[in-house]
Amino acid sequence: MLFDIRPKEERKDLYDRDKEIDEIRQSIERGVWIAVYGIRRVGKTSVVNVAVNDPNYIVIKINLMRMYNPRRKVYARSQFMGVFLEGINNAIKKYTLGGRAIRYISNILGTDEKSSIELNAVRIKTRLKKFREEDVSSVVREIDQLAKDNRKKLVLVFDEAQELMRVNGINSSSVFHDIYDYCKSTTVVFTGSMVGLVEKMLKELEYQKPFFGRYIRKIRVERFELNRSKDFLMRGFEEEGIKVGEDILVEAVRRFDGVQGG
Repeated sequence: MLFDIRPKEERKDLYDRDKEIDEIRQSIERGVWIAVYGIRRVGKTSVVNVAVNDPNYIVIKINLMRMYNPRRKVYARSQFMGVFLEGINNAIKKYTLGGRAIRYISNILGTDEKSSIELNAVRIKTRLKKFREEDVSSVVREIDQLAKDNRKKLVLVFDEAQELMRVNGINSSSVFHDIYDYCKSTTVVFTGSMVGLVEKMLKELEYQKPFFGRYIRKIRVERFELNRSKDFLMRGFEEEGIKVGEDILVEAVRRFDGVQGG
């Protein structure tokens, strides 16, 4: 449904954005890393969700907004590790991966495999400090090899990537350098709504050693222009079985200002 306010997953539910979806899929097939950014509610998450919704992809989503706290200037490394492992475990459950990745995580944390895959908060929270930045790339390597063995692509999505700049005690450029060099079946997708901070983060990443010189393709999701906004609203109302007058459409276009949500 076009008017569903939740991020879209299926192509039929997303209005337009063919160009952005094609660019993301082409980049994944070529192994080119991507940054998808734009203002809040413009539809970035929906565009990425639809683009990576492919049976040939194993998708791991790291929701960095799970760390978000406006009162804090920096986040502890253990917070990032918790969010990272949450994304890994969601993928393991969805794709029934298991195997070496789970055993590897369990060995680091010093827990049994069941506690690790269920991310038992009580048993694991105090152990997250044991997880080092090199362990991040090692886990990704394990799943990258699994994707390769199954002739699939691994897509690693860092949602609201600007929050990476606030993680203390982890060298992001070193982690991404390792993934870039050794995970040949993996494409990393950065998304972000704080456009200026995302551009700063990408610039710093591209110019930092040891990641220096690696190319990241930038895809900016823009607001809809006037005619697209109007057509989106008309189709959405038709889908809902609601007839509206021209005056309501014009006012809705003015109020939403090209932002579709998602």
